[in-house]
Amino acid sequence: MRQRYAITYVSDRSGLRTLRFANQGHNHYDDPKHAAAWLRAALKNSPTGLGSDREKISLAVSPVECYDHGDATGVYVDAVLMTLPDCLWLDLASIPDSLAGRGFWDEIKRYWPTPTRPQLATARRVCAQLAALARPYAMIQVAECNGIPEAARPALAESARKIEDQARALIAELPPLTSGKRAGVKFTGDPRGFTLRVVIPDAPHDGNTWGRDGEFGIDPGYV
Repeated sequence: MRQRYAITYVSDRSGLRTLRFANQGHNHYDDPKHAAAWLRAALKNSPTGLGSDREKISLAVSPVECYDHGDATGVYVDAVLMTLPDCLWLDLASIPDSLAGRGFWDEIKRYWPTPTRPQLATARRVCAQLAALARPYAMIQVAECNGIPEAARPALAESARKIEDQARALIAELPPLTSGKRAGVKFTGDPRGFTLRVVIPDAPHDGNTWGRDGEFGIDPGYV
């Protein structure tokens, strides 16, 4: 292992400081001055290719641990969490309804009795807010799978816990299923699939996951 230097930024998508360019040896530098010179040239010659305004402001040269062949051992280099603020899971009142929520409710509503108007409004709101939680929760799982600094783990774990608590509280607002049972939520750590799912015990052979075992995953909208 050896230390090299890479151009990094805080991604709008993940909220973590990560490599701005592909994790390949030619994008890492033995001398930080060489990395800084390349960054200045990129900002001068092709600024539009460096991301959003906020991402460009966050550009920096960071030390990265690399294998002997030159590639970095991980793509995240700092414990910065800029796009996972508390408001994502605490200010859900600002999301009373959404197309994503309505679409998800339409997918699962057949397992409930015909709702009253107030119940329908509640169901759509709950599904909209669950859909809003699915994206940051998937972002956390992507970060975990890509490898993050040890210092970032407590913050990510706390963020995940808040989202899980909020999702459990939301699903409890739905009325009982036609059978009288209650729907639940399930969380998984594999971002190749749905990381936030609604579990319907009355649907043992239905669902939108590979197992079709009563689990209805909520699309995070970006993976």
